[in-house]
Amino acid sequence: MQVVQSLARRINTMALLLYEIKAGTPLGKTVELLLELFRREGTTTPNGALILTNLSRLDLAELAELSAAELQESLDRLARDSIIIYRISP
Repeated sequence: MQVVQSLARRINTMALLLYEIKAGTPLGKTVELLLELFRREGTTTPNGALILTNLSRLDLAELAELSAAELQESLDRLARDSIIIYRISP
């Protein structure tokens, strides 16, 4: 039963993210940008973490066509929902 509930939550999360991407919301733009960076960069740690060393938070916001605050809010939401774990170096 727990496996089914876990799978249902994951499917629901994926459906929500697809909706956000299609609607062009700040969250959707952030997810789309992260997926594109993951696809293009290919530099990952053994556990699959994407390493972006040449991009600042403002660069990411500009690439996603978002304000820095919108990007931060989206990243925080993705982290809160356990979709991503991120750390931005000073």
